[in-house]
Amino acid sequence: MRHRSRYSTSSKNFTRKRKRQEKFKKFVKKDIQPLEAKYATHGQSNLNFIDTQITTTMSYPWSKVTPNQLQHSKSTKPLRTLVHICAETIASQAHKITPDLMTTLPWSIWKKVWTMILATNQDSLQVYTIFLRHFGHFTDFKGHKSHITNVRDETIAFTQVPQNRLHRIETLFANVLIPDMTQGLAKVGASVILDMSRMPMVSKEEYFSIFNVPNLICLDLSNQEIDVIFLHHLGSCIATGTKLNQLVLIKLANTKVTPLAVLKFLNAISFRGCKLAYIELDFEIKHRHWRLLDPGKLKIVQTMPMGLSVNALTRSDTTSPHSPVSPQLNKLPLLDIFIAKESYDSTYNMEDIWRSRNRAMNSIKKRTTFVYEKISPTEWPYENGAADLEEKPQRQKRALKTNARDFFEL
Repeated sequence: MRHRSRYSTSSKNFTRKRKRQEKFKKFVKKDIQPLEAKYATHGQSNLNFIDTQITTTMSYPWSKVTPNQLQHSKSTKPLRTLVHICAETIASQAHKITPDLMTTLPWSIWKKVWTMILATNQDSLQVYTIFLRHFGHFTDFKGHKSHITNVRDETIAFTQVPQNRLHRIETLFANVLIPDMTQGLAKVGASVILDMSRMPMVSKEEYFSIFNVPNLICLDLSNQEIDVIFLHHLGSCIATGTKLNQLVLIKLANTKVTPLAVLKFLNAISFRGCKLAYIELDFEIKHRHWRLLDPGKLKIVQTMPMGLSVNALTRSDTTSPHSPVSPQLNKLPLLDIFIAKESYDSTYNMEDIWRSRNRAMNSIKKRTTFVYEKISPTEWPYENGAADLEEKPQRQKRALKTNARDFFEL
């Protein structure tokens, strides 16, 4: 038997390795294609490309951002009292106020601080939530200041529901995640009006997370990638009463929903106890439980902000006494949110997003839409109403014969 030396084996391995290295060098010399061209074959030729879908998965601090960039009123008094100076000092550090701190002083003291916070535009949503939960029951607590000094104040003035001191108006930047926003809204404890009609397109997962928004009463999904599948699941959630059971008005103009999908959606939610009473579309439909609003009331929904629309329709004779009663919006704590198309960054501008909200409200006056209201269940045809309101009789099971003689017919 021939003896193999370990030295001869190692030399063969070294020779093979050397040949592979030389072969690779020849391959590299032949491959003159630049690196950018290689990247282009996979869809991206820019070596400095940054995937924004990965880098923007976090929301900006939407509940902590204050409108202090905007112009605010300044004291014209030559001599200020010590109380005024203290309130102004605390207001400048409003972001440091905690719920525990609220219990140390009565409302008569904190009222001066809150008034100064509003006057100096330090009222972030986080600070407002703290004051609302502790002092919202006082009749002299208000969500906004009454005087107008900037574009934000102007927008609030013609958006706010009359005689509702707890109607809070917020405008957010586009890079806010709906799931993150949902968690924050749960802490406020107010009825929510959400306008996403000018928000850039988001993922399907974010659209479905709208179902988790607490106490949602008005929703505008116009100009969004809402399709038949989303509308089907929306109807299922409302029909089961698990989520969105407070929804009163929904707008679906310029979406991907079809007339047939809308009819199926209306079939699912047309039952006694469902609070959804108004729907706005950009096409006409015919449904036995829904009717088109008359021109006067149609104009209300088409041209006015959603909060004012529902408030006006509730106060009018649009619905009969037996129809699902819409909430009295002038008596509820409201959080009215509009999501703008502008994004938040280090150079953000609060004035831009408030002007964007104004432009959005002016643009809806020019589009042609159709607004339908749900007919009172007492006005439904008898055969349809009876089928919806009465339980179906249960089929009785046949009794089994237990007598063997009878069973075998002996």
